[in-house]
Amino acid sequence: MCVLGKSFHKACFRCIECNTPLILSSYFDHKKEAYCKGCHQRLAGPSGFRKGVMNSFPSAREVAAKEAAAAAKRAADEEAIRRAAEKESARIAAEQEAARVAAEQEAARALAEEEAARLAAEQEAARALAEEEAARLAAEQEAARALAEEEAARLAAEQKAARLAAEQEAARLAAEEEAAREAADEEAARVAAEQEAARNAAEAKAAMMAAAAAEAAHMAAEEQAATAAAEEEAALVAAEREAARAAKKEEVARVAAEEEAARVAAEEKAARVAAEQEAARIAAEEEAARLAAEEEAARLAAGQEAARLAADQEAARIAAEEEAARKAAEQEAARLAAEQGAARIAAEQESARFAAEEKAARIAAEQEAASLAAEEEAARRAAEQEAAKVAAEEEAARRAAEQEAAKVAAEQEAARVATEKEAAQVAAEEEAARVAAAEAAEEDARIVADAEAKAARLERDARMAKLAAQISESKQRDARRAEFKRIEVAEAARLAAVEDAARVTAEHEAEMAAAEETARLAAAKETERLAAEKEAARLATEKETARLAAEKEAARLAAEEERGRARGNSGGGNGTQDSAAENRKSESQEDISRSARLARLQSDAEAASKRLAERKARLRYAAEESKKRSEQRKSPAASPAPNAADPPPCALAAPAIRGAAASASAVEVEVRAAPPPPAARAHAAGGGGCCCAIM
Repeated sequence: MCVLGKSFHKACFRCIECNTPLILSSYFDHKKEAYCKGCHQRLAGPSGFRKGVMNSFPSAREVAAKEAAAAAKRAADEEAIRRAAEKESARIAAEQEAARVAAEQEAARALAEEEAARLAAEQEAARALAEEEAARLAAEQEAARALAEEEAARLAAEQKAARLAAEQEAARLAAEEEAAREAADEEAARVAAEQEAARNAAEAKAAMMAAAAAEAAHMAAEEQAATAAAEEEAALVAAEREAARAAKKEEVARVAAEEEAARVAAEEKAARVAAEQEAARIAAEEEAARLAAEEEAARLAAGQEAARLAADQEAARIAAEEEAARKAAEQEAARLAAEQGAARIAAEQESARFAAEEKAARIAAEQEAASLAAEEEAARRAAEQEAAKVAAEEEAARRAAEQEAAKVAAEQEAARVATEKEAAQVAAEEEAARVAAAEAAEEDARIVADAEAKAARLERDARMAKLAAQISESKQRDARRAEFKRIEVAEAARLAAVEDAARVTAEHEAEMAAAEETARLAAAKETERLAAEKEAARLATEKETARLAAEKEAARLAAEEERGRARGNSGGGNGTQDSAAENRKSESQEDISRSARLARLQSDAEAASKRLAERKARLRYAAEESKKRSEQRKSPAASPAPNAADPPPCALAAPAIRGAAASASAVEVEVRAAPPPPAARAHAAGGGGCCCAIM
C-alpha cells in the first residue's frame, strides 16, 4: 500500500511511536508520519491545564527534543525489528527445511506403505482368483459327477426296464410253455381215451368175429378191403407226416425269422439308445461349453472392470500427487514470499513481477497437469472403448456359438424325429410280419389239427415227438434269448466304458485348455501390471526430478536474494565475501544432497527396470514352455528338442536395463544443466530495496 508518499507492506504499516499495527482507517498523520490515536493525541494533541486553556501548545525546544527522542527510539526499534526479522527468517527457513525433510520421509513411508498395500492387494486378488478357479473346477467336477450320476441312473433305469421286459418275456414264454404243456396233457388224455375206445372196439370186434365165424370168408374179404384201406391210410398218414414235417420246417423257419427280427429290433433299439446317449452327451458337452464360455466371458469382464478400476485409482492417485505437488509449490511460493517480506530487501514492483512470474509458472504447471490428466483420460477412454469392443466381439462370438448350437440341436432333433419315424415304420412292418406269421401259424395249426384228427391213432408217437421237439426248441429259444441278452448287456457296458473314457479324455483336454487359457490371461495381466508399474515409476522419477529442479532453482533464487540483501545492507567488503562463501557452501551441500537423491532415484529406477525385464522374461519363458507342452500333447511324435542357442531370460532383460540406466543418466544431465530463469537473473543484477528500509 502507498500511504503518506511511502510504500508499505500490510504487516509493516505500524505506529512510528509504539509499533502498533495500523490500517487505512485508524492512522493519524503528523509531520508525514503515521501514529496511532493515543500517540498522536499525546504528541500533537492539546496539553497543560484542562488541555488547552493555559499554555496548551509545547515550545519549539520541547518539540525538537521529543522529535530527537522519537527518531532515536525509531532507529533502535527498526534495528531490533530487522534483527528479529532475520532471526525469524532463519528459524522459519530451518523449520521449513525440517518440514520438507519430514515430508520427504513421510512421502517415502507412504510410498512404501502403498507399495506394500498394492502387493497385498495383488496377492489377495491372486488368492481370490485361485479360489474362484478352484471353485469353478469344483463346480465343473460336481456338474460332471451329477451328469455321471444322471447317466448312471438313466442306464440303471434302462437296465431295469430291460430286466422287466425280459421278465415279462420269460413269463410270457412260461405261460406259453404251460399252455403247451396243458395242451399236451389234454392231447395225451384224448389219445388215451381214443386208445380205450379202440380197445373196446377191438374187444367188440373180437367178440363179433368169434360169434360170427360163419362170416369168415366175408370177413376175409373185408380184411382184404381193410388192408387196402390201411395201406391207403398209411399212404395218407405218410403224406400227412410229410406235410407235418414241412409245417415243422416252416415253423422252425418262422421261429428263426422271429428271432432274427427280434435280434434286428434289439440291435436297432441298442443303436437308438446309443444315438440318444450320444445326443445327450453332445448336448451336455455343448451346455458345459456354453457355461464355460459364459463363465470365461464373465471372468474377462470382471478382469477388465478390475483393470479399469485400477486405472481409475492410479489416475486418482496421480491427480492427488499432482495436487499435493501443486500445494507444495504454492506453500514454497508462500514461504519465499514470507522470506522476501521478512527480509525487506525488495520493492513492491519487483515483488509483483516475481509474483507474476511465479503465477505464470504455476499456471504452466497446472496446464501441464491438465494436459497430463487429459492424456490419461483419453488413454482411459481408449482402454474402455477397446474393452467395450472386445466385449462386443465376445458377445457376437457367444451369440454365434449359441446359434450354431441351436442349429446343431435342430439337426439332432430332426435326426431323432427321422430315427423315430424309421423305428415306427420298422415296428409297423414287424407288427405286420408278426400278424402274418400268427395267421400262418393259425392256418398251420388248423392243418395240423385236421391231420391229427384224421391220423389220431397213427400219430400218437409223432405228436409226442413233436411236443418234445417243441419243448426243446422252446428251451433253445430261451437259451438264444439269454445269449442275446448277455450280448446286449456286454455291448451296453462296452459302450458305457467307451463313453466314460471319451468323457474323461474330453474333460482332461478341457481342463488343460482352461489351465493354458488361465496361464495366458495371468501372463497378460502381469505384463499389463508391470507396464503400469514402469510407467508409474517413470512418472514418479520425472516428478521427483522436476521437484528437485524447482528446489534447486528456489534455493538459487533465495541465495541470490540473500546476496542482494547482504550487498544492500553492508555495501560490500568482508561481509559480502563471507556471505558469498556461506552461500557457496550451502549451495554445494544442497547440490550434494540433490545428487545423492538423484543417484538414489536412478538406482531405484534401474532396479525397477531390472525387475520388470526379469518378470517379462519369466512370463515369456513360461508362455513358450506352455505352448511347447500344448504342442507336445497334441503331437507327441513331432515335439521339437530344446534349442541350446536360445538366450536365457537374463540376456533378454539386459537391453531394458541398459535403456533405463541411459534414461536416468539423461535426466540427471538435464537437471544439472538447467539454467536459472531470467527473472531471477534480473533480480540478482538489479538489487532492490525494501519498504522497511525506506521507513
